[in-house]
Amino acid sequence: MYNGPEVSGVVLRLSDLTPIDGAIISYDGVKPSATATQSSITNAQGHFILIPTKALNVEMRMPAYTPLSVPIYTQHSTYGHSTDIAVAQWKGREYEKYDIGTIILDEEPKVYAPPLTEDGVDLKVLEKAVEPQGLFSLCNVDDAGGAINKLNIVRKLAHKIVHAKQDPAQEKQVAAYIQEMKNSTRHSWSYFAHDCSQIISSIELEHIKRRVFEELDSL
Repeated sequence: MYNGPEVSGVVLRLSDLTPIDGAIISYDGVKPSATATQSSITNAQGHFILIPTKALNVEMRMPAYTPLSVPIYTQHSTYGHSTDIAVAQWKGREYEKYDIGTIILDEEPKVYAPPLTEDGVDLKVLEKAVEPQGLFSLCNVDDAGGAINKLNIVRKLAHKIVHAKQDPAQEKQVAAYIQEMKNSTRHSWSYFAHDCSQIISSIELEHIKRRVFEELDSL
């Protein structure tokens, strides 16, 4: 059984959308060792290939199968981390490959962009929810933090569009990244909310996810 697919992608910095060299991508969380067997390091072009590991597992299965969502974590000493979701169709039975596309890291992850809609979620409130005794404190804090970061990056990209009006080529580039980040943000929030709901039963959590999706849909 493989712990996930072979994942490839490119890591960029938010400020100028250029490649990041030396980012660590792992199945193990946002603080992996650079020498861990389940991690990969981006090259000068920001590209990486994360190789899965395998183990002998005995399982009983129904004849049908469902896709398996697998989180991967990106970390760099200068930038905030990212949580992204890869998908394995065969739940680890086969060696699969998955292109996750673009991962964007923010040099200033604690500088929050304002919501894009009137009912947008307050990111400072969400950060407090990850702290001890907070709403998300019993859930995976890496996944929670990654989902929050992604929403913040989408907002910052949207604000970049305003400043790119004098440069049509830059505006087109930013718009393409916004679309890609909208999709990955949905995947991260869906995974986090589903995983967290197994631990806490919260109407508030589902309400937050709905507000995030509504904001993304407005772009």
